[in-house]
Amino acid sequence: MVEGTLLPGEKVTAKAVYAITADDIAAGRVRNVVILSGDDPDGDSHEDEDDEESLIPSVTTEASDAADGDKKVIAASTSVISDKISFKDFETRNLTVVSTVYDKQNGAVLKVNGREVSETKNTALKESSGSLEVQISFNGTGLGGKTLCIVTKVYEAGTDKLICQHNTDLSDEKEAVSMTADSTTTITGEKKTTSVPKQGTVTQRTSGSSAGGSYTTPSTTTAASVKTGDDNVAVHALIVMAASVGLMAGCVLFFRRKRAAK
Repeated sequence: MVEGTLLPGEKVTAKAVYAITADDIAAGRVRNVVILSGDDPDGDSHEDEDDEESLIPSVTTEASDAADGDKKVIAASTSVISDKISFKDFETRNLTVVSTVYDKQNGAVLKVNGREVSETKNTALKESSGSLEVQISFNGTGLGGKTLCIVTKVYEAGTDKLICQHNTDLSDEKEAVSMTADSTTTITGEKKTTSVPKQGTVTQRTSGSSAGGSYTTPSTTTAASVKTGDDNVAVHALIVMAASVGLMAGCVLFFRRKRAAK
């Protein structure tokens, strides 16, 4: 509030500072009301009111695995987080967006090889609202089990003027992803071979171990039609016997014809 006496033709400028609250941001707007009142030299009172409503620019964001859109990111040599950003009520259309990755457990900016993990992208909104996707790529080796969060800050392009920011307290679960160990599994073990009988059923077990622990996998083989070496020997013996019988029959028939001719 400013109080005083103005001389004819004199001007005065008043300045007030108002801190925008969380409720204002949730409402998306703030109302600015200026009331001027005073008495003229004749003692008559006058009052004037100026009412103006201002929109508050805001962003909502959601982080996910760039590969399949879920909340689990494989901790591999190349891990990629997608940060989808929605803009609302922006008067400034040319923007610079900075998405920075934080370790939720310790609240610090994630660093890989001594460098902060973040991505900067410029965008030009065609309207006061719009959307943008920022992909953050980094080496996630060894980060399995961690929960990572994204903090988004929006600046007027080409300046350091901060327009708005989101998730600075790391509380927005939509901006969190879980890092999981690499899903590639190498299985080692041994395979035991069981001799197969001529007929019947054989159960064979393959055992070994993987990253998840040991395993034993049974498999069943029906051997009703399996041929063995003994079968082959029997077949050969039958052929030889048949040939011998045929030869003997031929000899008998030959001698009988020879005697009849005499």
